[in-house]
Amino acid sequence: MRQQPEFMHTVTAEKELLSALRGAARGREILFHGTSYGSLIARTDTLLVPRAGAPAVALTRSPEVAILHATLTMDNNDGIPTVFMFDRQSLKTRYRIEPHADAEPWEKRAAKSEMEERVWLRDIRPISRHLITIFYCVGDRVYEQSSLTRFAIIADLLARARIAAWQKQNGYRAKTLAV
Repeated sequence: MRQQPEFMHTVTAEKELLSALRGAARGREILFHGTSYGSLIARTDTLLVPRAGAPAVALTRSPEVAILHATLTMDNNDGIPTVFMFDRQSLKTRYRIEPHADAEPWEKRAAKSEMEERVWLRDIRPISRHLITIFYCVGDRVYEQSSLTRFAIIADLLARARIAAWQKQNGYRAKTLAV
């Protein structure tokens, strides 16, 4: 299994991110989308229906669940835990948002505590119309960006730095081209 470069997120950053999300959401109707594909989402201005699993875009009212999804480690992600924060009312005017519980019907307590909501069979596009802000982690720091375009540029630069750090850790050398 590949190791993450040292400059990526830490537990300290996750705690700081949780605090920032709770503070920003206080008193508002918010939906979160936690992902490790933040740069792709920002570049396309779209939340895509996944090809595998349930054919729905998953959103949550829980900052803890958003952070959990943002920090999942996968081989092909951009390595930047990212949480998009959306205005629920704005999304509701354009998309049918349905509550979803993974719990079985007889597990009433679990079903009541579920905070997931889904948009079935539709990509959410453009997300910039419904976006409030974006939070992302690098190292011990949490950053907030309200501009989707700026975040796309930052995430691209961070992804390139991540690749360079991984290559350095694993002994790869940059090839130079003869001119």
